[in-house]
Amino acid sequence: MPPVAKAIPAVYDAVFNAQRGFIPLAFLRALAYSESGLDPTQDMLDKPGANSSAVGLFQVMNSVLSDWNLRHPEETYTREYLKDPKVNTRIAVALLERIIKSYTANHR
Repeated sequence: MPPVAKAIPAVYDAVFNAQRGFIPLAFLRALAYSESGLDPTQDMLDKPGANSSAVGLFQVMNSVLSDWNLRHPEETYTREYLKDPKVNTRIAVALLERIIKSYTANHR
């Protein structure tokens, strides 16, 4: 018998739906679960020996935050804001959309 897939909790679905643009809800839910276990406070800098600046639901890194702040001077954030599920999702979705649009435009 094949293994039964574990259901991913829908605890942040309202946040994901409000921010997701054209990214499927199921993808965002699975990605956040994979990245942080759906723990918005997860911060790799708090882990001994970790070599990453990733933080929040989608484990947004400092370089991604810096890029966001350059592209959105009217809406800048500090690293601490990445623990807010709404902010972390907004930045992660914006990056995913940029990657998908770039790939689509350059790989037809």
